[in-house]
Amino acid sequence: MSGMLDKAGKAGCDIVCLPEGWPTCDTGLGMQKTEANTLEGSASIMMSRKAKEYGMYIVSGLYNWEGDTLKNVAVLYGRTGKIEGIYEKVQLPDSETEGGAVPGNKFPVFTTDFGKIGILICWDSAFPEISRILAINGAEILFCPVWGDVRDHDMWKLIARARAVDNGVYFVTNIFDGHSAIVNPAGEVLQESGTQGSLLVAEIDLNYNPQWYWLGNAGLGVWKTVWRKDRRSDVFSDLTK
Repeated sequence: MSGMLDKAGKAGCDIVCLPEGWPTCDTGLGMQKTEANTLEGSASIMMSRKAKEYGMYIVSGLYNWEGDTLKNVAVLYGRTGKIEGIYEKVQLPDSETEGGAVPGNKFPVFTTDFGKIGILICWDSAFPEISRILAINGAEILFCPVWGDVRDHDMWKLIARARAVDNGVYFVTNIFDGHSAIVNPAGEVLQESGTQGSLLVAEIDLNYNPQWYWLGNAGLGVWKTVWRKDRRSDVFSDLTK
């Protein structure tokens, strides 16, 4: 992964997304209590150094033990190498709860020097509410580190496109088995890969707001504005926490 971050840094990437829990994926260690599965471990130190070396942000999944408490997190490393934010996975699959992991219950949005980002992890993406809450809270790009899925690989592309279109945001997913994608707010796949060890790079424009004709609202409309205007928050509740 250090080598992949070198490639990303040399390519001039502003922000990089790595998979869920990658330091111990397929090692037999899983979520075990080991130094790699901590914010102070060798993997975290390496990412901090690479972020500082190349002046780029890094979003990375990690298993994080604090004392006897285990959480599945995604960490945002800033351009100086400091940790600028941590998202704690809200929707834990049975395999993680049975392994002792504790879920998070907050939906933070992090401000970078180019825009606002939200983070969700793997199983979170199966629950549209999480992406919607992050969008309501101001996220312009959603990053989704993933370990893997037993379903057909096209399912992940479908989910990524749906969440992007649902909310009028960019959606970036990095899956440990290699089926990763960068999707724009119109649901168009800008880059995708079906193999491990590949670097996907896309230049995005946060001012890009596709306009579509709507049956329910005559004339052109920018979706991320339309859904905010028409959404029945009195029925659906605020969902901003």
